[in-house]
Amino acid sequence: MGNVYLIIKANLFLILALSVTDVFGQSQKNELEISELKLHEYKHDDSIYVIRQNKSTSKKTKPGWFNKISLGGNFAAQLSNPLLIDISPTVGYKFTDRVIAGTGLTYIYSKSKSTGIKQQNSIYGGRIFAQYGLRKWIALRVEGEALDIKDLADQENNRKWILNPLGGAGIILPVGKQSGWSIFALYNFTYYTHPLNQQLYRSPWIIRTGISF
Repeated sequence: MGNVYLIIKANLFLILALSVTDVFGQSQKNELEISELKLHEYKHDDSIYVIRQNKSTSKKTKPGWFNKISLGGNFAAQLSNPLLIDISPTVGYKFTDRVIAGTGLTYIYSKSKSTGIKQQNSIYGGRIFAQYGLRKWIALRVEGEALDIKDLADQENNRKWILNPLGGAGIILPVGKQSGWSIFALYNFTYYTHPLNQQLYRSPWIIRTGISF
């Protein structure tokens, strides 16, 4: 009887030990699975982060030539007779920190009044330019301007092309890290030799303001 009791007691002890071992083992297995899941999730999140970081970096990274492109435009207004409004978007390329050259489109609206007769003119054209930074805020600028203008002196108002070489200097004030505001005084070297220039401009000096970025 005592041996049966010992055997039952030993079996109960073994069952209890196995149960505890199984519970402990299952707990370790669960912890291991949780750790692997966390590790997987961490790796997954990390990979997402890396991908996103690379995408973000790729978006911010620009080709070398793109960083040398300068967009902007010039604006000129002559609030006298003739009234003159000049809007000219431009695009330039920075060859060096001081030298920039480019091209642009030109639209000029003019309105004049002579002997009681009002006349309006829409001028289209383009320009090429080169600019050299002389000092931190001072720059020299030359332009070649081609304009298609209606000849108001012609009874049939025929349109004609004029070519104007311009040159002068101005100041460029920084506005933010990548942009700047400029004002230039340019002299029209063919002002007195071309009558259409005298219809368009009141003076051989043209004042232009603009912004670039």
